Amino acid sequence: MELANNGTYLGTPLFFAPTSGSGNSLNNVRPTLEKGSWADVPVMYGTNKNEGSIFAHVRRLNTAKEAEKRALPPQQVDDRGSIYLPDVRTSQVYRETQPHGVWRYRYSPEFPNLTPYDDAGAYHGAELPQVLGTYNATTATENPIVLSAFMQKTCTDFAKDPENGPGWPSLNEDSKLADFRNDENSQGITLIEAKDADKNCGIWFRESETYDLAW
Repeated sequence: MELANNGTYLGTPLFFAPTSGSGNSLNNVRPTLEKGSWADVPVMYGTNKNEGSIFAHVRRLNTAKEAEKRALPPQQVDDRGSIYLPDVRTSQVYRETQPHGVWRYRYSPEFPNLTPYDDAGAYHGAELPQVLGTYNATTATENPIVLSAFMQKTCTDFAKDPENGPGWPSLNEDSKLADFRNDENSQGITLIEAKDADKNCGIWFRESETYDLAW
């Protein structure tokens, strides 16, 4: 299967956001989360290591670091970062209101045959070919093949038996999350502190709120 040219859909963005207020979607889900008015089931959610690289690419910035500097002036990073940490806040709300377990992961790898543009990293949506098994099998190396099988098993096992979790401690039990494929484990997970994964959230929160994608 030939990979799509990322520049094509970046030039004409395709947004499939829900219609807020229709009864199926809310303008802001935070009050609902804080009240605990949502499905009474175990939760597993995650993010990608370089979610914000898409903003750097759209703005034609050379690196995510450069985008980071332009997104917020240095003097604003500390105070904005302390306020806008979406995954930290989401984790806290989930733990406080969820009687079942809450598990979190981060997707970290960058595979050359799956990278649509330079300095993409683990960009937004990069995990989908691994989870769905739709990666380019003709150019895939051992690591993405093994990781894909591992991620698929993790997701299906959780769907079959969510109460017992996906194979790592829940946020209710520990402050760590599962990091899929990093330097320590190229074909599985490594447990890392959630605060280390969230350190750049403040930089990108403003961008995601602008496009109504944050909540």
